[in-house]
Amino acid sequence: MTVHHLEAFSFKLFSRDDTTEFLEYLKAKYYIFVKEENWSLPFNDETAAEDDYDTKGLFISCNKNEESAAIARGLISLDNIPYPELYKHHLHHIATHLWPNIASINTVGVKNKFRGLMPLYYSYMIFSLKKPV
Repeated sequence: MTVHHLEAFSFKLFSRDDTTEFLEYLKAKYYIFVKEENWSLPFNDETAAEDDYDTKGLFISCNKNEESAAIARGLISLDNIPYPELYKHHLHHIATHLWPNIASINTVGVKNKFRGLMPLYYSYMIFSLKKPV
């Protein structure tokens, strides 16, 4: 078993507008979901295709020595997420005026060789996502 130390990792929070980071996100998304997990996602030249929710998202990447180890996309507001009816059904007890401030963390992927760090990674994502100004 390989032990990974936190100080060896860097975390980046970025939007779709950061084209360099976003391209790395799409490459990691392809590698994790298509190559490692055998999902059927649209892609071109070992890069996942951008989807409709990417323009609304905030992204976080976890890297080790310039290699993407993990990725995630956060979508702020229940009106900007896939399947909003599902979330609204499960969150019906929360006042509707709070819905625009709720974030969904999705498209979470960790390369096989870096798995085992998920609790740490989730904690960082939850505290890093914030509503864009």
